[in-house]
Amino acid sequence: MSNTKQKNILDDVLYGVDADATDGQNKTLPQGMELLQGIIHRRGETPSALSKQEKPGKDKPPAYGSVLLECPKKRTTIYLTPATYEQLAASKALIRELLPEDASLRVSMSGIVDNALRILLKELDEKRNDSVLFKLMLRNSE
Repeated sequence: MSNTKQKNILDDVLYGVDADATDGQNKTLPQGMELLQGIIHRRGETPSALSKQEKPGKDKPPAYGSVLLECPKKRTTIYLTPATYEQLAASKALIRELLPEDASLRVSMSGIVDNALRILLKELDEKRNDSVLFKLMLRNSE
């Protein structure tokens, strides 16, 4: 293998080819490319971590039941029994029927699960051993 330095094509795409600049020196980003550079060089920081850096003072945990539209969601995988999945699908259809037409379009199984978990976790936090979730988990562990 030769010791010659290979040309970085991605730099040429991102920065443009500048005849006067050598090896990436004095190259300026085109308008709007600063954001792309920030995303590329983020190195595992989550979007919520970036927004906390940009918006100091918003580091308090959200209150239970509060709707945080600006808060990004975390993707997760859960496994449901077939019976629970069927109940969830039926609940989604029922909620859509009960809500006004414009609001029913925003009903999702993910939203139902998120709200149900918030309710259960709030109750667990308040009632501890007397909560429904704790009692169900205790019963399932026996």
